[in-house]
Amino acid sequence: MLSALLTAALLAPEPGEAPDLALAPLAVVTGPRNASGSAGKAPAANDGDVTGYGPNHGYSWGWFEEPLVVTFERPTVINKVEVLLLDVDARAYDFRLEVRGLDEAWRTVAERTRASGWVIVVFEAQQCEAMRLVFTGGTLDVKSYHVVEVAAYNDPRPETDSALRKTWLALARGRQLGELALLGVDGALRAVFQDEAAFRRAKALPEGERRWVDLDRDGDPDLTVFRDQGAVIAALDDDDDAAAAHPQADRDSDCWVVDLDLDARPDRVIDYFDDDGDGDVDREQHYYLHFGWFGRRPGLVLVWDYDDNNRTWALNRYSYEQGRCQWDCDFGGNEGFSLFVHDPRTDVWEAEWECPFYFYDPDGDGLAEEALRLEGYGRQMRALRYSFNADNDAVEGQAYDYDCAIVALGPVELPEEWLVTTPLRVGRTGPYLPYATAREAVRRLPWKRALLVWDENDCNIDPGDAGRHERWEGIITSQYQDFPQIGGPPCGVLNKRYELDSDNSGGMELYASEVDGRLHLRGAEQGTMWVDADGNREPERIVTYRDADGDGHFDEWQSDDNADGKPDRTSRGPQALRDRNEASQEWAGLAATYATLLRKAVSGQRAVAEVLGVPLTPDDGNGNLEGLRWALENRVYDRFLSEIAAAQTASDTPRAGRYERAREAWQSGRFQSAVQLLARGAGNDVP
Repeated sequence: MLSALLTAALLAPEPGEAPDLALAPLAVVTGPRNASGSAGKAPAANDGDVTGYGPNHGYSWGWFEEPLVVTFERPTVINKVEVLLLDVDARAYDFRLEVRGLDEAWRTVAERTRASGWVIVVFEAQQCEAMRLVFTGGTLDVKSYHVVEVAAYNDPRPETDSALRKTWLALARGRQLGELALLGVDGALRAVFQDEAAFRRAKALPEGERRWVDLDRDGDPDLTVFRDQGAVIAALDDDDDAAAAHPQADRDSDCWVVDLDLDARPDRVIDYFDDDGDGDVDREQHYYLHFGWFGRRPGLVLVWDYDDNNRTWALNRYSYEQGRCQWDCDFGGNEGFSLFVHDPRTDVWEAEWECPFYFYDPDGDGLAEEALRLEGYGRQMRALRYSFNADNDAVEGQAYDYDCAIVALGPVELPEEWLVTTPLRVGRTGPYLPYATAREAVRRLPWKRALLVWDENDCNIDPGDAGRHERWEGIITSQYQDFPQIGGPPCGVLNKRYELDSDNSGGMELYASEVDGRLHLRGAEQGTMWVDADGNREPERIVTYRDADGDGHFDEWQSDDNADGKPDRTSRGPQALRDRNEASQEWAGLAATYATLLRKAVSGQRAVAEVLGVPLTPDDGNGNLEGLRWALENRVYDRFLSEIAAAQTASDTPRAGRYERAREAWQSGRFQSAVQLLARGAGNDVP
């Protein structure tokens, strides 16, 4: 939220009170726009409140090329400016402060490099009509800035804290104490972290050695203290199953309180639950308090092991770090997680960002065939990504092998009656969509736009991954047209097929087309496939799709044979181009439809390839029908190009025409017609 400007003589607050700068008619703030969910009026929230902002609300943002400009109601003398930059994580910015005097010229009074959080700029007093913050760089990938508050003063003692800053500092201290109260681990706090002598003893423990505490004085250990990975751990024995002789912390129903930097202030709490009494963990609650992926906000991860395979998340020093941890976590089978942040205004753990992210194993083979990810805050969802392993080719050793994703954009609001909450050690989470009903629920939401992406060459891999892992998150789209990328790392566009339904008129449903042996997005107005068959990271050809008659199904295919952006051929009708069958939206039905479609496509492609004399090797497709179709398509395509070119060079017009007609039939899915046309020339013009 951007405050109005404050002078020392006006609206001085009472000691300890936060100034209500929204009422100060001293300046107009322009430049940045509101963050999503901000309560203030455009172009900037303007209330002088330093408490209620978060990752999606309560601040303003702008692009580097649009400075934050403050215009005073009348010429004003200032010598100090305070800026609170969004500090929910480790982001930092480069900016300069400029003022404009009566001569209407801007002049720089200060510059800051990699500034973060609360920034105070003191300078020689200046009379000015306006001031502005010009942002020039930062640690974010995008060139945008995020400001919570800005205030200006003519302060005779600029070295002293302003009322606004004092309020901020008091809130920060209160947050530190309040964060610990959120955890419900008072026994561990009193026995270890708030007892100076006990904490010194804990820090002095060698790794591998343990001591225990009998909190309830019943003669058995209730708290085990030890060192691990450089941290001090105090594990509460919630199920009271620790042996008195050799107490060990376990991961069925214990709660581990972790101080990573040895400052007697816990940074993580990992709470384990054994819900079915079989002695292993079924779900976990990970609390993040300091220097984690949630930034400076208290964050919470709920982790569920629905298939009870005794595998959940692998952590590095009790923290999830994607680069180190992702391939050792269990994101397959029936699993799930959801993220939450604590909202200090409501004292609720609100669902945020990936909330939830669920994995489903409908065929019970221990590998996930579906990955469902919602993105949003509270009940307001911004985006859905729903991925499928359509040809069911994941195997042990390659647990993830998603083929397609349907991505949808909102905003949409989750109906309250669909949602559940989870009990915590203190209170409950805010509402979120439960695992059992999430798949059906997301299809019923009124999404505004939808995008299908299909991994045509079975290579859903981050180009920067030396290990060449198929992504566990599903298929992550790159930007297509004006449809943004959702998540990362993206799959790219080469050998991927994108189809856009700009108004979600098709309700995210798929249909089968025997023209190209593919599943398409019903309601999509356009689509694009970039083909890089030789692996040189450049497309050799581009196929585009159009729904020319607006009936929700593609009926026009265009082929750009040299990827120069200009279509070389267009295929429309006959009726074969319009053949389509609605595909089941349930995975089992979808997989069955796709398997039938692939078999027909491969059979037809193989017949054309054989009469053309296109060679195939035993490794083509690696035993995978989708891969075999891809190899056949590209080799048949190349052979047609070469044969047509050869006939034209030889001025053999009948032969060139026959190949052209055969190619048209082939591209229209009329494989038998293509074979018959080619067979007519067998023995003289068909190799």
